[in-house]
This record gives sequence, C-alpha cells and structure tokens, in this order.
Amino acid sequence: MKPDKQVLKLFLLGILAMFLFNFPLISLPGKPVLLWGIPRLYVYVFGIWILLLIVVFVIVRDKPRKRKGEGHE
Repeated sequence: MKPDKQVLKLFLLGILAMFLFNFPLISLPGKPVLLWGIPRLYVYVFGIWILLLIVVFVIVRDKPRKRKGEGHE
C-alpha cells in the first residue's frame, strides 16, 4: 500500500474515533444496565477501542503479496 493512502486511512480512522468517543455516541450506552456483569459503557468503550486497534493493525501491516502473473526470477 502506498504510504499516502495509508496515512489517509489512518487519518480518517482517527476522525471516526473522535466521533465514536465524543458526547452524542458515548452517552447512548450510559444507562446503568449490565451486559455479562459489566456496565454497558465499559463494553462500548473497550469494544470500540479493540476494533480500532484491529483496524489500525490491518492498515499498517506490510504484508508482501504476489501479483497474478509474477513468476520466479
């Protein structure tokens, strides 16, 4: 992946994270209801955080891929 595309994707992911962790959305799971014995707000925050880490990993990893038609040199 080109570095410019990678930087753009990470920038857009940061903007998305700002919206996900900002007031209107963070207040939705704020009611005192438990999921698996854990408050919903904690599940929301840590769930989004884990998903963002996974997406960053997928964007940043540098896995060389063979293109179709490339042979051994």
